[in-house]
Amino acid sequence: MIISNKIFGFLKKLKANNKREWFSKNKSTFKLYEADIKNFGEELKIRLNKCDSIDRFKLFRIYRDVRFSKNKLLFLFFTYTKFSILIPKLFSL
Repeated sequence: MIISNKIFGFLKKLKANNKREWFSKNKSTFKLYEADIKNFGEELKIRLNKCDSIDRFKLFRIYRDVRFSKNKLLFLFFTYTKFSILIPKLFSL
């Protein structure tokens, strides 16, 4: 369960070249790294399930909605995830 340092190098390059043209040329590389991050998250979910009840894992998108933002950068230069726990039903309706 290891994340490659190449992913962080790619994100640094994205930060320096936050343009649609650059990203389009490097999208295939991004998709490979995105798959690696998803695999890492799924493996982490399995390990977390040993001590908790994890319902699902979500990897957030890298594209930004810039319509109403003062910051017009198109892409996030970081990635983040969310793990949701399974909440037991206490009452039946």
